[in-house]
Amino acid sequence: MDKVILVGNPNTGKTTLYNRLTNSDEHVGNWHGVTIDAKSKPFEVNGQTYEILDLPGIYSLTAYNPEEKVSIEYLYSHKYKILNICDINNIKQNMFLTIQLLEAGYDVRIVVNMTDSKDHSDVINNLKKVFKHNIVFVNVQKEKRIKLAIDSVLKSNTTIHIDLPYLQRVAKISSIISENTKALNLDSRFASLKIIEQDVELINRLQLSEYQVNKFKDVQLDMQELFQERYRVIDKLLNVKSNFKVHILDKILLHRLLGVPIFVGILIFIFYLTFGPVGTFLKDGLSYLIQDLLGQSLYNFMQAKDFNYVLTDFIYKGLFCGLGGIVSFLPQIVLLLFSLSILEESGYLSRLAFLFEDLLNKIGLSGKSLFALIMSCGCSTIAMMTARNIEDENIKKKTMILCPYMCCSAKLPVFVILTSTFFGGNYLLIFALYMIALLTSIVIALLLKKGLPSQNDSFILEFPVYRVPSVKKMLYFVYSNTMIFLTKIGSVLLLFSLVFYFLNTYDFNLIHIDLGGVSIMQRVCELLAPIFAPLGFGSWGAVSALVSGLVAKEIIVSSMGMINGVAVSELSQSLLDSTANLSFDAIGALSFMVFALLYVPCLSSISVMTRQLGGKDTVKAIALQFAVAYCVAFAIYWGVKLLDINVLLIIITFIILGFVILWSKKQKKCTMCCQKCRNCTKHLD
Repeated sequence: MDKVILVGNPNTGKTTLYNRLTNSDEHVGNWHGVTIDAKSKPFEVNGQTYEILDLPGIYSLTAYNPEEKVSIEYLYSHKYKILNICDINNIKQNMFLTIQLLEAGYDVRIVVNMTDSKDHSDVINNLKKVFKHNIVFVNVQKEKRIKLAIDSVLKSNTTIHIDLPYLQRVAKISSIISENTKALNLDSRFASLKIIEQDVELINRLQLSEYQVNKFKDVQLDMQELFQERYRVIDKLLNVKSNFKVHILDKILLHRLLGVPIFVGILIFIFYLTFGPVGTFLKDGLSYLIQDLLGQSLYNFMQAKDFNYVLTDFIYKGLFCGLGGIVSFLPQIVLLLFSLSILEESGYLSRLAFLFEDLLNKIGLSGKSLFALIMSCGCSTIAMMTARNIEDENIKKKTMILCPYMCCSAKLPVFVILTSTFFGGNYLLIFALYMIALLTSIVIALLLKKGLPSQNDSFILEFPVYRVPSVKKMLYFVYSNTMIFLTKIGSVLLLFSLVFYFLNTYDFNLIHIDLGGVSIMQRVCELLAPIFAPLGFGSWGAVSALVSGLVAKEIIVSSMGMINGVAVSELSQSLLDSTANLSFDAIGALSFMVFALLYVPCLSSISVMTRQLGGKDTVKAIALQFAVAYCVAFAIYWGVKLLDINVLLIIITFIILGFVILWSKKQKKCTMCCQKCRNCTKHLD
């Protein structure tokens, strides 16, 4: 079986090609950490079997983060045939890696993606002349005979010969490197590339003698010159002049003044779609189907047939009114996930990382952190797993600590129920909660900046071309995340719903509370309730709902229904009843939402945090989050009580806008995209 290594820059279609060849469904995306390890599968064509190995995307043979290190270490330890995939829309940058692979002596075959446009015919013809049978041009998403095309290029027996005159000078330093790296326990293969690219720290560690330094200076190319040499070779291969043009959409979406308001406008539209008439109609329809038609009908049938009371009560209240109520929020979660997939598939999500990189850098994070924070809107557990690949240890810690502060989809049912009950279903209030989470995260990041100082972490991100989102990919993204949600309901949430049903239904003597007595949960939570009285929800029922949320935030709503002994469809009315176990006034409901937004993460998130940060740091992060949630909820409760909710929201809005304006004014002029940013001046084109 012939082994082939799939190598390429991020966003070139590498993993899509891997999926097409091996009939796999590995995740594809633009955010940091999508492919974090090598994946290998066989594929067969024309009686020939290949084992193809997909590596994380790399920009060069020098590793700057854990993902790139995985790829480069594998390349250095395996001399298999390489299938190098490039994107025709960014062919010059992609060919930089191709040239490096040829410099290192690898057997390279080239796949050029996105070539179904006539705009690049001159470049394609020039590449055909140079690489002949060792290159193939496809669109990996649409190509029907993709396996045959790859098979044809892999079977080519010709070798690529390109004149690389500077290689002789580069080779002269190998003896100097090998003499010094062994003593320092360094891998000379990595050290050689680092030295060629002017890694000053490593050069100092080598402790070269004066003779070696002079000899080294005679043969060393500085990083800029080496890049220029490679790009001269690439220009000659392509036979085209570099002509960088800024996309008209980038001039608008990345504008220093318009970029942020446009993003906020997009978010408001998403919230209107999710929590406005469309999302509410779908949620109410599914709730009616599950609880009223199915649940009530089954309950009436079991009562008519004189089924055991405990069993009947459990099935109706524990299952249909509990988990069934959670499932009714699925349409709104799907709409939110679908909107996120559009942002990702269109290429806008990567640009958001660029847009906010300067702001994030000022608070001690990097543009890579944005991917994890955005993913937190879906699930903070997955977001923290994404953040674990950030190479700067302190930035990684801060990002993981901040992820639970963002509003994950599991908290949405709580907000929907309470806003519809006390605030007329105002979706702008839910948007304001997201803004509170964002503002809180910024403040916490600033507080952590001194304690966890970060290095000057350069942010390298390839902008994908703007494209019409693939319906197939979006549907798969929504489907996979929906199945995770439903699987969680069918396993973990089912188990703990049963536990909370038992705790809320029986007393310490295991007697049903309908026969007299006080439930176990009530006894315990009555002891904790006074702690939350200053926040406006000092009842045992409110505390019980929050305790259930420690397991998973999805359980909060079903627990609220169990506490009041009603279905989720009837929960709103019961929350207005001051005699119920769980009830609020409007200000107390707002305070409860804010606390639920910011307080301790669920068990799965705590588990990931513990593995990545250690038990001690996790305990500190949880304690900090509880304290922050308490203080913010306290400030919101008394701020609204003394002022007015609209006045308070206006104050918060002005604080956020003022922060954004100050950030915009301090940015530097960018030579790449005619906007103001920080990193683009480092590009060479």
